[in-house]
Amino acid sequence: MEKFSKIDAAIIVVVLTAFSYAITYIYQMGYQDYYNLPKEFIDLNKNTITPPLIGVFLVLIISFIFWKNTKAQFLLFIETLKVMENDRAQITIEVLRMFKNFRRYLQDFGYLLFKQLFQMTLRLVVLALIAALFVIVFKVGTYVASEKSEYMIINQETGDPYVAVAYFKDLVVVARLDVENESITPNFKTIELKELKDTEIVYFENGLKVEKVKSSQDLKE
Repeated sequence: MEKFSKIDAAIIVVVLTAFSYAITYIYQMGYQDYYNLPKEFIDLNKNTITPPLIGVFLVLIISFIFWKNTKAQFLLFIETLKVMENDRAQITIEVLRMFKNFRRYLQDFGYLLFKQLFQMTLRLVVLALIAALFVIVFKVGTYVASEKSEYMIINQETGDPYVAVAYFKDLVVVARLDVENESITPNFKTIELKELKDTEIVYFENGLKVEKVKSSQDLKE
């Protein structure tokens, strides 16, 4: 039993870690999608994975407490359905006494059918909830990026400054800042963190707008 418990615990840890990575990846996809950044710039590390892992752990604790409190009601519901099946079978037997085994057949078949339908419905509900969660996490990432108001600005000796929009390993991903319109164009470059000079944090009351991505027709013009 102890051996199986250790295996189950290991499986749970692996599943939780994988799920946390998935949540973090989808959140980063939504966040970077606002800036039209390619997904290659998504960086999963301990700083980005720890908050979702803690969140998943807390959700599981809350779910376990909720399930423990409602388990008795759920089992009572199942027993009630069994009794209903028994009553229906008994009535049928009284009408059709010629079938001696009809009651047992109906009871077993009805309970088995309900069990299969319930399990199938439960799986579909779980899959739908997971899919909905991923969509929500993606939208949250996009919303957080659109509402961000503080950015690190890299001033240049000539021309418009750059603004940091993302970080990838030891690099910072920057885009040219249109100071007048408080917007950026999705034309990115990377700078090593150790090479950053003349930087400052600037507050944009309405956040930064992102210009549309160029199409192939724009390149031909």
